[in-house]
Amino acid sequence: MNITSSEPIVSVLVPVYNISKFIEKCIVSLCEQTYTNFEIIIVNDCSPDNSISIVNEVLKRYPSMQQKVSIVNHEENRGLASARNTGVEKARGKYVLHVDGDDFLEENALEILVGKALYSEADIVVFNYFLEWSKKRKKVDVFQGKDTKETLLAMLEGKGSVNIWNKLIKRELYLNNNIKNVEGVNFGEDLLVTPLLLFHTDKVVFCEKHLYHYLQFNENSYTKKMSSKSAKDLVFVMYFLLDFFRNNSDDVLYEEYLYRGMLRKKISLVIESSFNEYSSLLNIFPEIQDLEIQDFLSLRERWFAFLIQKKYFNVLKFSVLSYKFLVEISQVLKNRKS
Repeated sequence: MNITSSEPIVSVLVPVYNISKFIEKCIVSLCEQTYTNFEIIIVNDCSPDNSISIVNEVLKRYPSMQQKVSIVNHEENRGLASARNTGVEKARGKYVLHVDGDDFLEENALEILVGKALYSEADIVVFNYFLEWSKKRKKVDVFQGKDTKETLLAMLEGKGSVNIWNKLIKRELYLNNNIKNVEGVNFGEDLLVTPLLLFHTDKVVFCEKHLYHYLQFNENSYTKKMSSKSAKDLVFVMYFLLDFFRNNSDDVLYEEYLYRGMLRKKISLVIESSFNEYSSLLNIFPEIQDLEIQDFLSLRERWFAFLIQKKYFNVLKFSVLSYKFLVEISQVLKNRKS
């Protein structure tokens, strides 16, 4: 299905930074889409490698695509949040689709998503995806709320998918509501933006197809690097959302579900960070210190939440080490190592 228009229906936005090993497959997957009425905006975030050279080499193999591709160059490395903003600012399509440069799409992804969006008159189309290892892939089915609000609450709670890249989004949602990433916040940046888009949308629909391949073995990825800056970014994002919903809604459910999300993020940060970060991490989000550990948490999460709330440092450290060891063994047995 291709609709003739003076403007593209979809703008595919691709941030590029230090992904020379992966960018070819991403660009090829876009050039070979069965749907044709789209543009590609590549944001070069001052990449230090030859990623952009590879992009240009790939485009030589697809001459009909060259006029559909724009490369925007940042004069300095500004981070993923800024690259996403630049993509939206330069986009001309009715819809935008974010595709990270180390990931790739199924060849019929745009055809399916545009058809779904136009038929349902949706503002956002959420779709399923694959987790991609070098020798293995796994299907991920995202949570589907019965309505937009339930979907949004699930995101705030940490149960729904906040990823920006598995959503076809009407561009006017960004423009009409002045929704932007906060430059410099490059960890949890999707969590900051996606709930705002959901809050302002009239209609969200779900697509059952698995259309996006999310790479799990690029250690240089923006989102694969955990640091004290990552924790600070995530704390900023959670309080940003708390202020937003307090100022824009009287519904206390948003705050309640955000507190749940804070607890989940705190658990995640403790598990993924180094032990020398624990003294500061155990004290973040003091509002949830006495939050009752309820059924919304898994058994594993409840155990870690109990240790964190009681600040049983030594038991917590042993539990984290044991958990990471078991995860590592599981990944090896499931052939999910790069």
